[in-house]
Amino acid sequence: MGDLRDDTAVTVLEKVAAEHSDGLVVQQATSSLGQIGNSEAEGALGRLLQNQKGEEFDNTVLEAMLCCGSKPAVAIV
Repeated sequence: MGDLRDDTAVTVLEKVAAEHSDGLVVQQATSSLGQIGNSEAEGALGRLLQNQKGEEFDNTVLEAMLCCGSKPAVAIV
């Protein structure tokens, strides 16, 4: 979905990243949000970062935020 820059998928991808237990699925969902890269996707990634699901999850989300060109992510990293 990210390759297509399908911004209609942002809500679904955010939900998958927040709720799925498989790390690979979470990584793909966050990566897709990073590839979509619009303000809605950046907002979704910011909300995901608030979940505090651990360092690995946070790093995955931050990497996707960097793909969006997120200034807050750059400041954190």
